[in-house]
Amino acid sequence: EEDIFNDRYVALVLAFSTAYQYWYDNSNWLDPTLSVCEDWSGLRCNDDGRISVLDLAVQNVTGTLPTELAKLGSLDFVYLFRNNLGGTIPSEMGQLDDVDFFYLNENSL
Repeated sequence: EEDIFNDRYVALVLAFSTAYQYWYDNSNWLDPTLSVCEDWSGLRCNDDGRISVLDLAVQNVTGTLPTELAKLGSLDFVYLFRNNLGGTIPSEMGQLDDVDFFYLNENSL
């Protein structure tokens, strides 16, 4: 359960780091009564309830990638292409050994 709590925390950090209020679809983000896995747009989870897919492609995601993303230990797919991300890709992302696809193209990284 600690891992699931950690995943929610990382999702919240991502939201605040990337101006979630301006995303094209931020449905249910930050609603503490709803499941991150079932109700937050752009997130999908594995059978253990851990975030395994982050799909915020073409959503007007703006800002920088937080280093905390590296704490999503069950992440398999990251789709953040065609947004307005800037800065650098945190070196901590190299800790995500199980990620199969990490799409960041068409940003300002």
